[in-house]
This record gives sequence, C-alpha cells and structure tokens, in this order.
Amino acid sequence: MIAWFMMMALPVFLILPGWLWFRRKRKQSVWLLALPVFGVGLWLALALAGVGAQSLSNIIELFYIAVIAVVVAYVKFLAFDRMSALQARGTAIAFAAIALTTIGLRLFMPLLPE
Repeated sequence: MIAWFMMMALPVFLILPGWLWFRRKRKQSVWLLALPVFGVGLWLALALAGVGAQSLSNIIELFYIAVIAVVVAYVKFLAFDRMSALQARGTAIAFAAIALTTIGLRLFMPLLPE
C-alpha cells in the first residue's frame, strides 16, 4: 500500500517545484500535478482489464511511467510554454504523451519472470 502511494506521491512532489517556479511567469494548470496519478491509474485500469503481460514483475512499468510523467511535465514547462502555438495545448499534450506511454508499455513490455 505504501509503495502505491509513493509511486503516485513522489513524482507529484518532484513536479511541484517546477510548477511553482514556472507559474510565476505563465499560469499553470493544477492538472499537471495529477499527471503521475493519471499514468498510474491508467496502468492499473489496463492491468485489471487484462491488457498486456500479467506478471507481478511488470510492476516495474510504474516506475517508468512515474519518471516519464516528471520528464513530460518539465518538457511542458521548458518547451511548450515558450511556443505560443503549443502554450494553450501543453497540458493536453502532456496527458496524451503519458497515455500513449502507458498503453505502449502495457502492450509491448514482455512478460518478466518473477
């Protein structure tokens, strides 16, 4: 139970300083803090639906999703917010990137031995 909480809380705490820093210049959506929770929740929904390899060792995918969520959030802060064409859609692009990453990991990650 604590591991699930840490997989969702730690990335949020890693995104929080960037969110606080970059919202001084441009308004940032609070939804960016939910990016790792969205990724982990989508992974859990896909795993419960039986999509992809079903092994206890495939929980390592959660680590990848959490790390990629932090990276995507900072890419949004550093790159998308500087481009006027992508500024309004940056949050949606970040959520789409996490969704595609999660689905890709569930579909293409091989069955890992326990």
